[in-house]
Amino acid sequence: MLDSADYGNAVITQSVSIVAPDGVYARVTAPNDQTAAINISGENVTVALRGLSVRALTRNLPVRRTPAARCLARATIFSSATAPMSWDL
Repeated sequence: MLDSADYGNAVITQSVSIVAPDGVYARVTAPNDQTAAINISGENVTVALRGLSVRALTRNLPVRRTPAARCLARATIFSSATAPMSWDL
């Protein structure tokens, strides 16, 4: 992430790191009709998140992944309008 912004949802199908450097505000938000702000799918996919705010606006989870995918998060805030705040990332 190079610029501070509120980004839309993301579908990730290969390993990647999404990093907001110090001083950059980056929020990934799911619209009401999306299942999650970040959807991770695929075999042996690893997604690293750092310095982000990830938000779901409905009862959906901020991050959804397939069982074979991994999500590693550091200094990242997850929020949802009504979903419980515990996930197996």
